[in-house]
Amino acid sequence: MTIVRLRPEKGEGVPVQLEITDTELAMFEEQARCEGLSLEDWLWAAAHDRLAHKPKFDRKPRPKRSSQEPIREFLERISGQDGPEREPDWEEHLRVIDRGIWRGATET
Repeated sequence: MTIVRLRPEKGEGVPVQLEITDTELAMFEEQARCEGLSLEDWLWAAAHDRLAHKPKFDRKPRPKRSSQEPIREFLERISGQDGPEREPDWEEHLRVIDRGIWRGATET
């Protein structure tokens, strides 16, 4: 595998990295050479060509969520659920884990 790093045009935007097989790299480089382009320019041209010839996807912006909204939704959803009858005995849990580690197996 080879990682190819594409720099944004004119220094604007975000660099892109592609992980491609050595076979793909050889094919892409050969095609770029045949078209008189650098590998980087050929990959950019291929991406732009695909955008120009494929139907556009739905570009509706997704609603923004605050980072806490999913947590609030989760807590509201589970707030009515019953918990365990009693608090677990954590010391017993640790003893079972410890025995399993030393024996290489669990008791279940």
